[in-house]
Amino acid sequence: MSIFNAIENSFRGLVQTVPFEKITISMICQAANVSRTAFYSSFADKDDLVEKLLDHDVVEPVRELRRLLPTKKIKSAPQLVTEQIYAGFLRHKDYYTRINSIEQHRFIIQSLTTMLSAMNTEILKEYDLPQLEKYYMGYFFAAANAMLISKWIDNGMDLDASTLSSYYNKWTQRYWTQVQPSHIDWS
Repeated sequence: MSIFNAIENSFRGLVQTVPFEKITISMICQAANVSRTAFYSSFADKDDLVEKLLDHDVVEPVRELRRLLPTKKIKSAPQLVTEQIYAGFLRHKDYYTRINSIEQHRFIIQSLTTMLSAMNTEILKEYDLPQLEKYYMGYFFAAANAMLISKWIDNGMDLDASTLSSYYNKWTQRYWTQVQPSHIDWS
């Protein structure tokens, strides 16, 4: 098992039994059976660990999906991408339910908004829009999705990934299709 996986597993386990703010780096290292030096070679602090797990659970699978699929030609591409995002949360439902607590709520939303905004910026590269509009559009949809995800987690992830993805895309796709390049057909 890699150091990352050992730390990941120990942290996810600790989050289930100890409030986030009471978890120390020493506790994580002890549970993972790694040194503090090993921890700090991979993570700056606990918040960095949370961000990297978020990236690992949610963003990396979406990057892989986008790499494998010719999304410009698949009408269901937006549905597949958002469904993959939500499925990443469902795979670790207990962890994200606990980590989305009052103390971490804002941090999770900010981190997720930043990550989703970067993904949107990649998508918007081909759009013929002013650069500043692309920036704000990418951020707007990222922030809306992050807030929706946070609410969904608060509600106990009461919808499956496909249903939540259907809702999000129904609410947002109209705008995306109005500004999309002509060689992308999601309609």
